[in-house]
Amino acid sequence: GINIISDKNKVNVNKELLPNQLDIFYYQHLNPLDVSYNMPLAIMLKGELKLKALEKSIHIILKHHPMLNSFINLENHKPYLQ
Repeated sequence: GINIISDKNKVNVNKELLPNQLDIFYYQHLNPLDVSYNMPLAIMLKGELKLKALEKSIHIILKHHPMLNSFINLENHKPYLQ
């Protein structure tokens, strides 16, 4: 399997959200069925899949964009980025 989750790629624990991130969080919290900020995507790959190359590519992307490997956690009713 592919291991794409790595502690070295994670955003600092309990980082406060920026004002625009809070806006999106509260909007999504009040409208949980709205998918305006979600962009699902599927790609059909043909041919041989080189797992090591795919894993390396994903790690490079996460290294340059750590926000992709983060989530919002509620602590004392306040959202924090982890």
